[in-house]
Amino acid sequence: MHLKDKYADRYKLSLGSSVLLINAILVTVEAASITNDVKPDVAVRSNPGIKEPPVVASGPNLCGYSNLGDLDSIRDRVQEKEHADFLEYPWMIALLRRSLNTSAWSHSGYLGGGTLIHPRVVLTAAHKVHGLKAEDMKCRAGEWDTLNTDEIYGHQEQNVAKIVRHPDFYYDSILNSVALLFLAAPFRQAPNVGLACLGPQLPPAGTVCYSSGWGKQKLGAKDSEIGGMLKKVELPLLSRSECQARLRKTRLSNYFTLHESLMCAGGEEGKDTCAGDGGSPLVCHIGDPSHQRFALYGMVAYGIGCGEDGVPGVYVDAPHFHTWVQEKMREEGLSTESFMFIE
Repeated sequence: MHLKDKYADRYKLSLGSSVLLINAILVTVEAASITNDVKPDVAVRSNPGIKEPPVVASGPNLCGYSNLGDLDSIRDRVQEKEHADFLEYPWMIALLRRSLNTSAWSHSGYLGGGTLIHPRVVLTAAHKVHGLKAEDMKCRAGEWDTLNTDEIYGHQEQNVAKIVRHPDFYYDSILNSVALLFLAAPFRQAPNVGLACLGPQLPPAGTVCYSSGWGKQKLGAKDSEIGGMLKKVELPLLSRSECQARLRKTRLSNYFTLHESLMCAGGEEGKDTCAGDGGSPLVCHIGDPSHQRFALYGMVAYGIGCGEDGVPGVYVDAPHFHTWVQEKMREEGLSTESFMFIE
């Protein structure tokens, strides 16, 4: 059996399974139109003989499932713990300049990371799209190794039709840095393209979470090192008091106050997000970790260096904007059930 056919069999829904690989359920959903005068720019690298897949599954309690499988030939390539496995984070989005009119990767055209929370909505940090217009951007889903153009499941691209930034976003201090990117057309269902849940409130301090992105491995690395295989890092959440206390020991000074729109994770030497990871997701397990289901709780905001001992990374507090996200999506006529979950 061809590897792709063998793997596709894993995505048939089993009602007796407690772990539903739900991101690949063959469900078609109708996506509301955002604009009538924007033509979708769809780039799906796939076998032309394969029937066009339906829109990404979207509905109550369908989000957040990692699609880890038994692709031994691919998983064997991921030897380093700092790299994500293929299909591990199917909601991961690369924000790109639309001027990059080719499927080839270019670090100069890469803007940052984002999270797919609806077939046509990407949640990201507002400072990553500061000064940009919708017509400047596109989003790529299903990417893993940017240096490999022959992955089993190809990536997809959609143009951005509308950018909605939080009204209280302050660029200079990266406060309330949240933005919604409404796409010209929905992403299509695939094992490597799925939705993340959005957590309504932060888990307790000490909870182990994970961030992923294509940023630099260390501070000072060349810009050309942005990209490659998707990286991941395991990070514990910090309480607000602990976060602020640690950051006051840095160049931020003893007068630093952590804004309510921000939170912290990490602090262990050598384990951190870095330049190029801005806007990328910080996800934590929902329920039993063996179920490989996750919700979004943070987005990479900034850091003092990368991976310095005792210095945590700063993230946008995603649950803080849960209500705002719902309001803005409803204004566009879109359902918010796509990122809701029941533990």
